[in-house]
Amino acid sequence: MMLGENNKVTVVTVCYNAATVIEETILSVLSQDYQSMEYIVIDGGSTDGTVDIIKKYSDRIAYWVSEPDGGIYYAMNKAVEHATGDYVNFMNAELYNVYLFDPKGTQQGISELIYPVTSLEELNMALSTDANGVGIDASSGTPDIVFYFGSEKADNHRTDYALSLLRQGSQYTAQIVGENTPELKQRKEMSCELLFIEIIAVGFLGIAAVLFKEKQMGVIRVHAVLPFHKNLFIVSKIMVFLLSDLIFAALMTVLNVGFHEAAGILPDVLVQTTILSLIMALMGFGCTMLLKDFRQFSLAYLVIAIFAATPVFLSANTSVKMAWIGWHPFYHVYMGLKNAYFGMPVTNPVYYLFFACGIAILFQIVQKAFHKEMGKEG
Repeated sequence: MMLGENNKVTVVTVCYNAATVIEETILSVLSQDYQSMEYIVIDGGSTDGTVDIIKKYSDRIAYWVSEPDGGIYYAMNKAVEHATGDYVNFMNAELYNVYLFDPKGTQQGISELIYPVTSLEELNMALSTDANGVGIDASSGTPDIVFYFGSEKADNHRTDYALSLLRQGSQYTAQIVGENTPELKQRKEMSCELLFIEIIAVGFLGIAAVLFKEKQMGVIRVHAVLPFHKNLFIVSKIMVFLLSDLIFAALMTVLNVGFHEAAGILPDVLVQTTILSLIMALMGFGCTMLLKDFRQFSLAYLVIAIFAATPVFLSANTSVKMAWIGWHPFYHVYMGLKNAYFGMPVTNPVYYLFFACGIAILFQIVQKAFHKEMGKEG
């Protein structure tokens, strides 16, 4: 069917936090001289002043709404439900959020709509919270497009849009890193959270329960007189809980994300699991030696749970932001674990050096506390 004077056209704009560009988009639509046209604006619940701009032209907009939704495709379907035209044309203010990692500053003349990030970890975090977003990794000097796999047509569209903001008229080929569908993304996030909770809670409490029981049974007194190196007792307990955490991490990852996907990420996941498991096991061991009974230990655990784990989850998984969270060691371990699940392992040697030193210091503290406890046992 050819577009004629009697054919009605519905023009749709889908936007979210697009205050810098929405007015230009609206005016470009309203300035058209085609008579049989209706205009629909679907906003995803913007908080940056976008809605105020839409209201300025509400008398010339057939239908508009501002409310949280399930993403750009959900918003498009919502618009189609209200469209009455013979044709529907989507003219969005800002189709997708585009994030650029360009540490060497190789990309010049980029659009103001591109959000710069300072590390690959930050890029991955941005995409993990914005499944429709597009990432551009220009760390090698050549832009590589990174995003969560959706469908071929939609992904080509996202690629074209991102590169149009990066450099007009250039030709690049999209590089899809992994196939993290929304379901797979959710499975990986769930696996990361469950593993973190298991080690923080179950691992920490588990070693304490065992050691307090052995203190009551006189096991430590026995080790004090055995002709073995005193550190062997510490190492054996830590290794048992480390091994159990590694087995749990491996099984849960394979079962949740599948063997094929797990094969590529499991080594990095196990590295981060080892770091967290050693920290928590040593902290649990130390608290057991320094505190008199399980009641005092439970109070210590409550403090750790509230002031260690809770801020990490709030900052990493919600909109709550804390300026000091960057100094929180458990936040970096959690993000290291999460990035490992999404194929973006931590490569900064300072990260591993810091936690290696921390684990060594904890071991020295545990060693002195254990020797002191053996002295009490005679």
